[in-house]
Amino acid sequence: SEAQTVLRMFGACEAAVAALRAFPREAVVWQRACGGMAVLANRHAGCQEALSAAGASAVVLEGLQVFASSRLVSQACCGAIAALALGHAENEQRLGAMGACGLVVDVMARFCGKKAVQYHACRAVTALATAHAGNVEALRRAGACEAVKEALRLGGPDWKLCLAAEDASRAVSYTHLT
Repeated sequence: SEAQTVLRMFGACEAAVAALRAFPREAVVWQRACGGMAVLANRHAGCQEALSAAGASAVVLEGLQVFASSRLVSQACCGAIAALALGHAENEQRLGAMGACGLVVDVMARFCGKKAVQYHACRAVTALATAHAGNVEALRRAGACEAVKEALRLGGPDWKLCLAAEDASRAVSYTHLT
């Protein structure tokens, strides 16, 4: 599509990762750039690969560590993890190997009463557990089953959170054959 061509021409994926590297301590840059990466990866063909090639996985996980106390950065990072991993087995495996499973569960515990964070973290859990049995085990060891149950309780009438939590619960409950 025309939008995809424009995004590639101007290097939107590379620019998002470069912004994070250029402003390593600016929370608002991280929040917006990670949010932008999630949109790019979710909506535009080829952006998952372009973001991966630019080093997005490592940078996003760094954000979860550097800005551990920031609800908004943690939420955006979890959204980016979900978008990078969902339907992309190589990214899913890479993120798991880099410690994403434990970091996402830590976010769920740290911001247990925040619905938006829980929604994006549940999506990340689902994306990380979809095709990689090692990630499922890492999520279980990190306490994802309990964290997802808490998110489901918190969801109440929030159907988006409830659906995300149910998907995450299924993802960490099944034993994968791969």
